[in-house]
Amino acid sequence: MSSTPALYPVFKNAGEYRASDIVSLPIHEFFKSTLPSEWRLSNFAAHKDAITVDQFVQSLSVIRRSGYGSINAFAGACQKYLKTEEGLVELGSARSIIEMRRAQEEAGKAESTYLFSMRGTYFKKFERVDEKRKSSALLAVPKRLRKGKVQDSNRPTLKVEEPWHALIQSAILSQFGHSTELPSLSGIPDPRNDSPVKAVLYYLALESLYTAVEGGDQNALIWKESLVALSGIWNLYSSRANELFGATRTREAKDICHIPDLEVHDAKLDAIIRPLLDMTEANKSVEDILDATYTLQVEKTEMRPYLDVLQTILKNVIKPLHGDETSSEADTMFVWANVFRDGLPLKTALDLSLGEQGCAATALSKSHLAPIFGTGSTPRKCDCLLKVAGQEVGNFEAKRAKASLEDVAMQRVKNMKINKSILLELEQFGLTCPPILNIHGLSASVFQIQKYQDIWIAGSACSPIVLPTKREEVPFFLEDSVFTLFNLLKYYDEYATKAREIKRRADYKRRAHQEVNIDGNETAAMAALEWEKVVFHTPSRPQTSKVQFLETQSGPSTVDDGY
Repeated sequence: MSSTPALYPVFKNAGEYRASDIVSLPIHEFFKSTLPSEWRLSNFAAHKDAITVDQFVQSLSVIRRSGYGSINAFAGACQKYLKTEEGLVELGSARSIIEMRRAQEEAGKAESTYLFSMRGTYFKKFERVDEKRKSSALLAVPKRLRKGKVQDSNRPTLKVEEPWHALIQSAILSQFGHSTELPSLSGIPDPRNDSPVKAVLYYLALESLYTAVEGGDQNALIWKESLVALSGIWNLYSSRANELFGATRTREAKDICHIPDLEVHDAKLDAIIRPLLDMTEANKSVEDILDATYTLQVEKTEMRPYLDVLQTILKNVIKPLHGDETSSEADTMFVWANVFRDGLPLKTALDLSLGEQGCAATALSKSHLAPIFGTGSTPRKCDCLLKVAGQEVGNFEAKRAKASLEDVAMQRVKNMKINKSILLELEQFGLTCPPILNIHGLSASVFQIQKYQDIWIAGSACSPIVLPTKREEVPFFLEDSVFTLFNLLKYYDEYATKAREIKRRADYKRRAHQEVNIDGNETAAMAALEWEKVVFHTPSRPQTSKVQFLETQSGPSTVDDGY
């Protein structure tokens, strides 16, 4: 590959470029450490952290939308070049170079395995060229139906409210490799401070989908964030979302999610924490502090559960169960589960279900979209489900301590959607979800889902809880995070007690209603699925071709809200 292709764009107005402008952008490290004049695919392919050319394309897309001087125009010119004949040749060559380098770096990889990888790249090239022919062939294949049932094409099909239906449809097509044309961003007014919140969220979802589709990576954080916006959730951890909604609305939304009581330094708690903190200031060992907790249990019997929690945490500092090995996700959940077991009363109404549990609420959310888009309805797996009287009320997700911050952020947006599904089921009882933990090793951010005007918001409920992992971290924990942790445990127990009573009363009234309404009259069919009830979990592959999929979308038209 030529190092300087004849048609490759030239970076102009170099004097306007400041490297600091793009440092904070979610782009590949190559662009942050290389001058724009050297943004060549050949240079990117030689970068040690280059994994796929999709990273190059997606980063250009992010820079193009950054609005920083002339650098965004140059990134756009590079994107246009990559769609030319010469650009496509460079993409293929760079892809081969990266894959060859990665294959050679894999220690102990056999030559036959390496050749197989290269052959796979070769055949994929022809699969892309022949994509139209294969799509045409699918037209002649009739849709298979179970037990000989014939599909009634005249039957009205339920749809999601527009304009969301078309956008979700485009997202699903893109997810499974079908070509799709997204609505033009230029035709939508830029969000303003007085724009309807649903209009801002629609703009955010469309913008995120553009970036994700152009990048070609459906596993990237930007793709996951587009699904959150399509689910009607404003992610307050997203700087781009907060920028679009504006500073005033962002402050209002954050205040709604914040729970001040979780950060109060209670006097009763301080009575057991202060003596331990004094010991750290006197340079006492962690073992001495642990011994002191047993003495306090005799003196302050009403605080025993909290002292049990401290003992669990201090023991883990002295000798973790996993020893000197790096802690796994299971090790992480073991410590947190013990904290909740020791910190909650024995008769608490809150139950914790650990270990890849299927969330029933997500199956219900997915089942609403399954007949509309032909996707699956299997439940999402969860690391820890919270239940009260058998009813799901929340979910914790965990990542091991060495997981990247991007992985943790992707886990958090998944957690937001799961808890919106749970929240929609709790609405029948007049309940909301309690604060939710997003766990990263022995640290956890605490957020909650709330209603804001006619959308949902997900934001921080309190400062993060950081359990100590080293002896020198114990004083810092006793100064601050310990109070948040104990307040949260108390909050969970009080919430569960209230939720159990409400659930029992609702179940009783439901049984009484069933006896009165024994005929069970059917409710009228909906013309459109309310968008507020939609939770767009990462879809499983549709069982139809693209053409058949589009044919299922020919139901009655719905009202267009104009955004």
